[in-house]
Amino acid sequence: QITMKSSSIALQWSPPGEGAQAAHLVNLIDSPGHVDFSSEVSTAARLADGALVVVDAVEGVAAQTRTVLRQAWRDRVRT
Repeated sequence: QITMKSSSIALQWSPPGEGAQAAHLVNLIDSPGHVDFSSEVSTAARLADGALVVVDAVEGVAAQTRTVLRQAWRDRVRT
């Protein structure tokens, strides 16, 4: 039995030279990319204000990457 869940971490980022008053909270959510975990991806996408898609330069864009992007656009997540 395999159990995979989304994981997240909160980061604080300040633009260089602008100090703590201009800080932004960035929540990184890593969700499983396999088709069997599409509900995890959908839940993570609905919680997000935007998405950054990271693709392996060697492996390239996989079929599930396209599916996840379509799902994010359907949920109106800014990419």
